[in-house]
Amino acid sequence: MQIYPIRAHQHYPEIEGAIITIGSFDGLHRGHQKILRKGMEIAQKLKKPFGVITFTPIPQMIIYKDFHFLLTTDEEKIKILEGYPIDFLGFIKFTPNLKQVEPKSFIANYIVNPIRPSVIVVGEDHQFGKEGKGNISLLRKISKEFNFELVEVSALKYHSAPIKSTRIRELLILGNVKRANELLGYPYALTGKVIKGKGLGRKIGFPTLNLLVKEKMKLIPADGVYHINALIEHKRYNGLLYIGSAPTINIPTTQRTIEVHLLGIVPNFQPKTLTVEFLSWLRPERKFSTIEELRQQITTDVKKIERQIK
Repeated sequence: MQIYPIRAHQHYPEIEGAIITIGSFDGLHRGHQKILRKGMEIAQKLKKPFGVITFTPIPQMIIYKDFHFLLTTDEEKIKILEGYPIDFLGFIKFTPNLKQVEPKSFIANYIVNPIRPSVIVVGEDHQFGKEGKGNISLLRKISKEFNFELVEVSALKYHSAPIKSTRIRELLILGNVKRANELLGYPYALTGKVIKGKGLGRKIGFPTLNLLVKEKMKLIPADGVYHINALIEHKRYNGLLYIGSAPTINIPTTQRTIEVHLLGIVPNFQPKTLTVEFLSWLRPERKFSTIEELRQQITTDVKKIERQIK
């Protein structure tokens, strides 16, 4: 999969005439995957390259100053898309200036002039351009002028409601990672740097790896305890993950921490980075009056996970 920085007015002859899809694709959920499959199907039939055109950062990160609900970073998006037979991925840099570009001008300058696509495949609720005024109707209207075919893909529904990134964000904020995973089609994940903690877990017999997620916009699920898979050097380890602002007893803090305890046979070294995949929510965060009470609760949590994986 080739990666291109798509710039206005710059032409990319090697991908001219391609079948493309356009969107933020945050999460690359099952609804997005339906669009990808349609694009790949058309590309295979017409024997032309298929590409995904997306934005960096996604528009919400520029439009909303307090946005911190990112589902997939650029790196995660690339990794997911590498699992598909996609020929190229184009990133359009989203800026405050781009936010003001009228829909027709956006298509002309950032899509048609650079790529001259033969087919554009988008979801039925696709919006683009200034104030999101661009839609399916406008694309259909200008398709003849810009010499491309428009293919509209209906929304994929789950429990009678369309699968959307917003819906997945809401589920993660509530801690419902199991349902979020069903909409995503894969486990929601966090990747970060392993940092030094306070060492309480090791003292009580449950050593932890403390995770620092560098992407500040990345959505961290609700505070609580989760069953997770930890990915270390291409191996998966079952684990217990804690998210919260009171990980120790009588040590007040307002900063959320992420701590991972690995179950069973674990590597004999501390990784520099760690990726965790959320599998299920176990319980809410709570404070403990004694160290022994904390130890007993973690023992119960571990036993619950062991029952789940048997």
